[in-house]
Amino acid sequence: MSEDKTIQDQAQILAAVDDQLRQTIEIILETGIALNDFEGGPHDHIYQKLNSIVEGYKELDRLAENVTVTVPREVIEYVDEGRNPDLYTRQHADETLKKNQYMKGKLGTMKSFRDVLAEEIKAAYPELSGDVDNIVRKGTAKEVAVKPEWA
Repeated sequence: MSEDKTIQDQAQILAAVDDQLRQTIEIILETGIALNDFEGGPHDHIYQKLNSIVEGYKELDRLAENVTVTVPREVIEYVDEGRNPDLYTRQHADETLKKNQYMKGKLGTMKSFRDVLAEEIKAAYPELSGDVDNIVRKGTAKEVAVKPEWA
C-alpha cells in the first residue's frame, strides 16, 4: 500500500512538473512573439513576460526538489544533440533484445553441453550415473540466476 502511495505521489509530482513545463514554454513562446512584434513604446508588457518566465523557472526548480526520477545521461545527451528520445528508447530496446537473444543462445548451448557431457560421463563411468543424474537434476530444477555481462 505504501509503495502504491509513493508511486501515486510521484505521478502527481510529475504531472505538476509537466504542467509547469508546458506553461513556461507557452510563456516563452508568447514572449518571443511579443518581442518580435515590439515596435518601441512602453516595456511593461515585455518585463511582465520576462518576469513570468523567471517565475516559471523558480516553480520548476521548486518542483524538481521532489522528483526522484532519474534520466540516464545518454538520453540527455541524445536530446541535447537534437535527436528524438523515442528513437533512443527504441534503439536501446532493440540492443537489449539482441543481447537477451545472445544470452539465451549461450544458455541453451551450455545446457546442451551439460547434457552431452553428462551422457558421456555416464557412458565412461557407469558407477557415477546416479551422481551425474543428481547434478543434472539440481541444475535443471533450480536455474541459476546469471547476471548478464553488460549489466
